[in-house]
Amino acid sequence: MSQASPPEEDAAETRPATPTAKPAPVKTEVDPDGEGLGDDFRETGWAMPSEEQALEYRRSVMFEEGKASVCKTSINELSTMGVGVGLHFLLLRTFAITLAICSVLATPHLLMCWYGDGLEKVDYDFTHMIRLTAVNHMKVLSSNSTNTTKYCDPEWHDKRFDDGDLVSYGSDGMLQVDTAFEKGVSCNKWIYDIPILEAFYGTPFVRARHMSYVVGWADILISLTILFATVHMSRTVRQVTQRVNSEHVSVEDYAVYVRGLPADATEEQVRDHFSALYQLTDPDWISEGKCGCIGKKPPRLSEDILDHKADIIGPSLKPVQPSAAKNAREPGMFDGSWVCEVELVRPEGSFIRTFRTKAAGVKSLKLARAKIKMLQAKLASGKPGWFFKSKMTAAEKALEKKDDKLQASTKGLMAHAQDYETVKDTCIAAFVVFNHEESFRRCMTDYNKPQSLLARLFVGVPPPLKFAGEHKLRVEQADKPGNVMWENMETSKNEIVVRQSITGFVAFLLLLATACVVAGLKMEIRTQGERIPTADTCQNDIPYAYDAQKGWVPQFLYKDALDLTSEGLGACPSGTFWLGFDESPDNYRRASWNASCTAPCIEYNAGKDADGLTGEDNMQCEGADGETYKYSRNDVVGCFCLQELTNLGLSTVLDDYEDECTVFGSAYVVIQVFLVVAAGSISVINVLLIKAIKALGDFEHNKSVTDRMVSVATKMFGTLFINTGILVVAVNAEFEQAFLNNIGLFKEGHSSYNYSWYLAVGAAMFLTMAINIISPHAAPLVQTWVLGPFLRCKAHYTGGGKGFLTQFQMNGAFQPPAFKLEERSGHMLNTIAVTLAFSPGLPVLLPIATVSLTLSYAIDKYLILRLYRRPPPYNHKLPEKVLSMMPYIVLLHLANAVWIYGESSVFDSGVGPPSIQDNEELVSEYEEGVDYAMGQHDLIAPIIARITRTNAMPVFILLAVIVMCQVLVATLGPLIMLAISMSPLKKDAIKEQLSEQEFNPPYTEPYERWFPPRWKWRTRELVPTEPPALPAERGWRSELVDGTYCLYKLDIEQSGGEGAVAVAAENTARKRTFEVVSDSGLCTYQMRKNPLYEDVITARDALLSRMSEASPTKSSPRSGKGSSRVVPVVAAKQED
Repeated sequence: MSQASPPEEDAAETRPATPTAKPAPVKTEVDPDGEGLGDDFRETGWAMPSEEQALEYRRSVMFEEGKASVCKTSINELSTMGVGVGLHFLLLRTFAITLAICSVLATPHLLMCWYGDGLEKVDYDFTHMIRLTAVNHMKVLSSNSTNTTKYCDPEWHDKRFDDGDLVSYGSDGMLQVDTAFEKGVSCNKWIYDIPILEAFYGTPFVRARHMSYVVGWADILISLTILFATVHMSRTVRQVTQRVNSEHVSVEDYAVYVRGLPADATEEQVRDHFSALYQLTDPDWISEGKCGCIGKKPPRLSEDILDHKADIIGPSLKPVQPSAAKNAREPGMFDGSWVCEVELVRPEGSFIRTFRTKAAGVKSLKLARAKIKMLQAKLASGKPGWFFKSKMTAAEKALEKKDDKLQASTKGLMAHAQDYETVKDTCIAAFVVFNHEESFRRCMTDYNKPQSLLARLFVGVPPPLKFAGEHKLRVEQADKPGNVMWENMETSKNEIVVRQSITGFVAFLLLLATACVVAGLKMEIRTQGERIPTADTCQNDIPYAYDAQKGWVPQFLYKDALDLTSEGLGACPSGTFWLGFDESPDNYRRASWNASCTAPCIEYNAGKDADGLTGEDNMQCEGADGETYKYSRNDVVGCFCLQELTNLGLSTVLDDYEDECTVFGSAYVVIQVFLVVAAGSISVINVLLIKAIKALGDFEHNKSVTDRMVSVATKMFGTLFINTGILVVAVNAEFEQAFLNNIGLFKEGHSSYNYSWYLAVGAAMFLTMAINIISPHAAPLVQTWVLGPFLRCKAHYTGGGKGFLTQFQMNGAFQPPAFKLEERSGHMLNTIAVTLAFSPGLPVLLPIATVSLTLSYAIDKYLILRLYRRPPPYNHKLPEKVLSMMPYIVLLHLANAVWIYGESSVFDSGVGPPSIQDNEELVSEYEEGVDYAMGQHDLIAPIIARITRTNAMPVFILLAVIVMCQVLVATLGPLIMLAISMSPLKKDAIKEQLSEQEFNPPYTEPYERWFPPRWKWRTRELVPTEPPALPAERGWRSELVDGTYCLYKLDIEQSGGEGAVAVAAENTARKRTFEVVSDSGLCTYQMRKNPLYEDVITARDALLSRMSEASPTKSSPRSGKGSSRVVPVVAAKQED
């Protein structure tokens, strides 16, 4: 490399004395961008980027140029972007409707929650949505010594009702009320007051037990609704897939991917092997097997091949005709063969990945060149400005650095090219395309049909199936050519497994870090929670210690100096205030009373520590009933502040009792803030996890875009579900583990779905789900409404290096973002899974999920029509993967429902089946049997206790039935199919199979697709099947021949001048099958025909050509200051 000249000399060399305008660059085959940024970039002028061109490019990559109607665009129209896109929106809409139905079915539970009174107002979250969780209908008993609930208070009934007919007295003198499903219920029973019931049953009262039964049966309906929607969608996906397959023939219908080939295998050898095995005019290969029956295979005859009318067509089938395989690289090579293309996979992954890495350097170099051209254009204008010299010098230096950096990376690319030169004839695998679909089906059957155990032991792989008589092949259906990731094809399955294990471990570490964050927030909430006393302490311990419990819960009173003086109670010392009960004995109320447990004068700083006064532990206080109660002075203050908070609200309490309740108020506010922070942090971490999982998806080296997408979506769903649902539950769980308990983990947690679980876990979970309604859409909406207008504004300022230097740079800024189907599917699955898993205890999740999926449908549809660029043609595999997970989500829902409904403090229920509940003797015997079973099986005793409860038993039965059905389908399904094949129904089954079979024409012959009539089992007749309505202006035609429709496509030549209406002229020739395939995608597995790899092959061929022309040790001279050495600078492409 030559030494850099001084800046002054540099500028003198590059700036002519008399500036002259240079010719504008033009588009050529070498410079498709038309910006003149190659090695001779100084010879042409600067092409100023055009905002209009950038907008035109933006419109060209969007669906219908971004003008499609958001309201009128149907799902079928969205499916033109790929069947996977249409199915995604269909899934969103279907599950949004399904969850809306489930929300209606959950109405009894929501009413039960809303009108319950199990929560103290202090425990309300700022949204009050916690009232719509099961914790609010827990059983609440007052402390009255004679009446156990408020419904036993006649005065309460007098205030609640004008009509006293609902109340009566039983033989024991207790009040009785009429409930919705039972008359004369004792007021001591667990009862709810739900006003809306009065319009239907004449009474607002209903027993908690009856409501529990209703909720249990409603949950069964919810589960069945989800299962029905899943089955319906599975059938719809299958029908849509069949319809798309019938409308769009593709190369993978004829192609297989072959592994296990020897490294020296050639295309001719692979062609001959499969062509000989799967020719269709003569009997195919046979295997004698062992002992005359083990592993024996008779030959298949050409007479076995039937057409759409079940007529024999085998003898009339033909191999590839001369020069007909124009889809292949060498068409004449396949003349007379039953195979029409063989593409070998070579070990060039390292070169492709290195080239992809270098692409950013190429763009950077082009931008540096464009900046110099822009400065030179400004110089030629005669008004360079006083700072031009320094800018030009800096630009030249920057160009030289980028040039050197790119040259260094090119050396690595050259090294990979040299490595490829030595292994370019090495065969890793092969794509084989058959001319007939029947050959493809036979190949897939032979290489993938499971052998019997005896055949595997004594025969092994039949010799005819071995390549060259010794190599065992592994054959699978090939993916679409556009889905193949060529850089990963040489990655073995074992390596992919190792890489997936690594990504799984990294995901585990990310979740572990998330657990640490959640645990830290939980410990802080627990620390602050210790400053707030419990309801039991306030309503029982302290009143009993103060001898104020007179059969009801007394009210804490605050008296100022004036009140104390007027009542003759004395005066509290300076720095203290009076707090006590009017119901307490007189001596307890006097300011002079100084007993440590019940002294009414309390210091203002009593609440500064969780334990009360500095250095003072919780006090052991004896009440009037002789019992010992443990509490601190801080608890006395906290109970008073808690009482006032319930009556007045937080802001009023902090204003009126600023000195007394400061510690309590700060602790309460911190807890509420940390609950929101915990929920928000989970949403933020979810976003980070998504980015990490997407990056890990590239590391896995999946061999197809579909495999990568399914892998990313699955891992994304798993991590989101664990982070949103499972992790929060696990961190707040309780179990004995000394090491973890010592550091504060799994200590004082929750072992069941009790009151504290709903406050600590349930509240955080539904807040997180509420935040997740918006968080997935925040980034694209900001990009639509903020970044987009900003970039359009910036496009007006392209001069002076402040804006865009090249057209591809401006196009990149205007390029719409990609629609990530795997990310959207992961969010959808996570929403459904978390909702169904915890909706038995958090029914509010159902309407939240309904809103979330509805907004996702509306926002995603708006964005894909207005913001996102047209996605790649996603297939049906990801929607099928989503649906395959739904049965397991329903099973999780039912299992968790059994456990939640089995919590006796939350749901009232009897024991045993509903049919015996009216017989006390049978119920008693059943309870004894349950107690005996629990005593015999300590490990599963909690399970037995829950599944035998009346409200949970039907849910458990449904769970068992679904599991049994899954097992039966997996075990008896093949036996049923075998029985059908041996019964008189075999002929009907064959007819139905033919009606569902795709009769694709030969790949190199004219496309004539027949649609066999559908077989109807009820009427036992064939019904004509109409072909899809495809646009005639594109050459599609259909004819009805002997009751069967035939679809074909004609060559269409478009003519007409500018502004004139194009005239379609029909040719008599019909398009060949591979030509029809090429109209909608790639029809060949040649890498150089794939637009995503065309630049890679061009650069590789250029490097190999230069290596053959020159010695590797020589380097090309520099053409002048700032020009590049020989590097394969290719056209800049927009990023995906």
